[in-house]
Amino acid sequence: MAYSLNLLTTKTLCDAVLAHLAEILRVLRKQKADAVYQQEGTSKLSAEQQTELAFLQADIASTLLLLPTVPASEQRTERENKLRKDTDRRDELLARQADGGPAAVLKAQIQATRLDLQINELAQLETDILAIRGPLPD
Repeated sequence: MAYSLNLLTTKTLCDAVLAHLAEILRVLRKQKADAVYQQEGTSKLSAEQQTELAFLQADIASTLLLLPTVPASEQRTERENKLRKDTDRRDELLARQADGGPAAVLKAQIQATRLDLQINELAQLETDILAIRGPLPD
């Protein structure tokens, strides 16, 4: 963006804008650190959920194949109960993927990138203001 740096005609004006930029950059850098932390946590959680989901799907598939061959017994009832629990857990993990799965990882990456762009632009503006500040009167 083109900033109206020609409006800065004294060092005092430059210092006021630089102080404002410093505060904005401090906040953005904190948000960036938080976004990176969240991204790392979300990535770890997503990987754990994907591993658990793969295990559950394999277990459910094998149980569905085996169950019809098991005669009515306490063992069959236990397997049916386990299948029900595994299916519920699988469904819960699938429902949570939008919040804590690959989509959440991507959202955190987008947030970190957006913050990077803002930080870089404002840091460049800060550099530009410092460059014109030198020869200006107080």
